[in-house]
Amino acid sequence: MAIANGSALIRLHRYNEAEVYYNMGMKLWKPSSSVIGKAWVHHGLSAVHGFCGAWDKALDDATHACEIYALANSVLYWDALQNMGIIYKELGNKKLALEHLTRCYQHWEQVGDSLRQNDIMIEVISLEKI
Repeated sequence: MAIANGSALIRLHRYNEAEVYYNMGMKLWKPSSSVIGKAWVHHGLSAVHGFCGAWDKALDDATHACEIYALANSVLYWDALQNMGIIYKELGNKKLALEHLTRCYQHWEQVGDSLRQNDIMIEVISLEKI
């Protein structure tokens, strides 16, 4: 419930409230629970911190989400990796941003997701300003 509320609050641009719910979800998470749920909380917190301009915190949570998704062999890994690329762009690290975004672009190309490919191209084009 906490994760769902956090996600809904992000869509309403109520980031401080979303952070409270995600943190509540993290506190309630038990090792016997879904590992993907913990990754989802980190992923949500990464979005909250990004929307608030706290890019270092966003990177920390995005990294945790990405690691957990990778260990769980989850398709959400690619969303988290793309998120990391965007965060690196915001932090001014063009090299790591391109590295992450290129890997994601190749994955989205392989699975035929042109919408996400377009999202990545927008990010890559904006990297030219760095």
